[in-house]
Amino acid sequence: MNDLLYGSICLSDIPKELITKSEKNGKQYINIAVPKLKNKGKFNETHAITVNVPKDQRKPDDKTIFIGSLKTWEGSNKTQNNSNNSSSQDDDLPF
Repeated sequence: MNDLLYGSICLSDIPKELITKSEKNGKQYINIAVPKLKNKGKFNETHAITVNVPKDQRKPDDKTIFIGSLKTWEGSNKTQNNSNNSSSQDDDLPF
């Protein structure tokens, strides 16, 4: 099973008022949530990326703010097979 997800975020869709600045390091952050989709998207997306609005800033009529999507990496298994083979060869070492 491959757990790697990849995708993109649309920076233009992030509400500027929800970006917070850390007093500790001065960097800017946005809280996100990554829900799994019930059905795959048009481009085989499996997860959405949404802005996680703090409860004290939410209004009853607010809609979910989608800023991106993710899908499961369907890369080659060659790397996994090679690493499995090399570890079995290492088992013959005297140390």
